[in-house]
Amino acid sequence: MFLDNLPQELFADICTRLPIKSIVHVGCVCKSFHAIIKNPNFITEHINRSVADDKKTQLLLLRYHSNPDNKERFSIRYDDEIFDECMTFDNSYKVWPVHYYKIVGSCNGLICLCDYLSVTSVLILWNPALRKSFNLPMPPTEFSLHDFVVGFGFNSSTNDFKVVRIGNVCNSGNTQTSRVSPEVEVYELSTGLWRGSSAVVPPYEMIPRHCSHVFVKGASHWIAFEKGKEQNRYLILSFDMGSEVFGEMVLPASVANGPKLKMSISLFGESLSLFCYDGDLSGTSERCCIWVMQEYGVVESWIKLFTVDLAQEINKVLGFRRTGEVLVEMGDGELVSYDPESKEEVHVEDFWFQDSSHLDTYMESLVLLDGKDQVSLNRAYCWNKLLKEE
Repeated sequence: MFLDNLPQELFADICTRLPIKSIVHVGCVCKSFHAIIKNPNFITEHINRSVADDKKTQLLLLRYHSNPDNKERFSIRYDDEIFDECMTFDNSYKVWPVHYYKIVGSCNGLICLCDYLSVTSVLILWNPALRKSFNLPMPPTEFSLHDFVVGFGFNSSTNDFKVVRIGNVCNSGNTQTSRVSPEVEVYELSTGLWRGSSAVVPPYEMIPRHCSHVFVKGASHWIAFEKGKEQNRYLILSFDMGSEVFGEMVLPASVANGPKLKMSISLFGESLSLFCYDGDLSGTSERCCIWVMQEYGVVESWIKLFTVDLAQEINKVLGFRRTGEVLVEMGDGELVSYDPESKEEVHVEDFWFQDSSHLDTYMESLVLLDGKDQVSLNRAYCWNKLLKEE
């Protein structure tokens, strides 16, 4: 047989260039092939090749509430001209508003979901390409209900995924509840366990349900603010997944201060971007200014890229496409792709529930194929039964 005489290193190198489905089929041929593709080094090399492949069609992960079947849906789309579907998954077991799986983030093919509205605040790690997922164990610290934020990313120095929770622990007395300093907990995929972190949280506040999250340059980022008597001071708070140290970035002077601003962050390529609306958190906006930090961490490098100003009111800007267009959810739930140069907008889809949408980049990978999910398998249920490909 030809493959019997092929050096293992060469065979592995060839397989790293294959799509996920083909690699999985190869792994089913025999035990030796399966051992090769589930090796952590092979999985890492496959990710590195995927990241370096500029010719590959970019995938986008879209979460929304569908119409008219009232289902929470996760759809992976090709970032092409027609925004075609690659895979679609329904969360048909949990029905809005009892459970709401917000996408915390997507990193190296792994997606972190959090149910902010349930009492237990379930956290899930999910690889759609492999149909594998599991619940993280319950964190040891009980934070105030919905009074926490979550970050998800990758520590390149240890080749490990991390989930971080930042929240307030409340001490309940007989007559009142007093807030104490926020605490930080970190989950590591390699151990399958939560642990406390000694990181000191800066004295800022975040709005958990409205707090967008971005992982870039090895750190998680959120919008935070410092309360003032007449107006708040807004900034970007970061948490380095390697050193587990918090940092902060100043926003452009023209948008850094306000009473109750509606802002979110996203990625523009590999750069941090800021979406600043002219409305507040309570409703729609007439326009949204988009800023980009050209050089990471350099305040002076913020530039105003363009303004999304459409005929209808805007609910929110979801994010960028590779073409430079942006996906925008309108006030009536319509999803449009907007070209800032031509000012043209193209209808993409309609959402049943406003503000149910979320967009993130996605890349297929073999993460969770190497057995790390077995760490938590005996204390978690597999979410795959709830996910159905159409």
